[in-house]
Amino acid sequence: MKTTNPLSKKIALLVLPATLFSFEVNFTKEFTKELMPDTLGTNLTVRIESKNEKMISNRLTNFNDVIKVDNTVERKLGKYTVRPSYKYSSNNTPKIIGYIGELQYKVNASDAKSVNNFINKVNELKESRDTSIIVDGLSWKVKDTTYNVALDILRLEAISWGQDYAKNISEDLQKNCQVKRVNINGLNRPNYSRMMNAEIAMDSKSLRKGIPVPEANHQKISIQPNYTLECK
Repeated sequence: MKTTNPLSKKIALLVLPATLFSFEVNFTKEFTKELMPDTLGTNLTVRIESKNEKMISNRLTNFNDVIKVDNTVERKLGKYTVRPSYKYSSNNTPKIIGYIGELQYKVNASDAKSVNNFINKVNELKESRDTSIIVDGLSWKVKDTTYNVALDILRLEAISWGQDYAKNISEDLQKNCQVKRVNINGLNRPNYSRMMNAEIAMDSKSLRKGIPVPEANHQKISIQPNYTLECK
């Protein structure tokens, strides 16, 4: 006949209540931080229309030579194209009537004055009315480096808050509560302050007044970590 060890039974009874009263707490909390945009960006396009393809190519090269050595702004070449312009006859036959050349750069600077001075400098290279300077998508944004630093600060804040919360709830419940897991998700990147209908063909008169710059408003970055606390 099998006998039960009284000591084993006593240990089991002691362990059972602790198991019954342990639990997990799951919740989500949002952490936010306001950032001031620090970069004004735009697309700058030089467009030339002419019947002389070689002339267009040479003049776009002149623009490009000046732009690529200007260090007052950050710039990145977007496209450089020269394409034919067609006119269709009554029998739908295409006929080349001229050419359109475009040189596009993405331009960024920390202030509107630098962008405006740069555009004025490019505009001074115009030789005739067949050349247009187009400013498109002018907007304020937050630099990636600024955004990443702010994001790291929010993550540290979220982790520190979770540890403090576990300590406080332990005192309130008279239990040992610890952070078991923190999943940080729900990242929210700021929206850019962008001009509406932002394509502007700049002429000398409008450039003297300065480019119309959108207001730089504070932008919110947020994270939504999900916490799992284990209390025993």
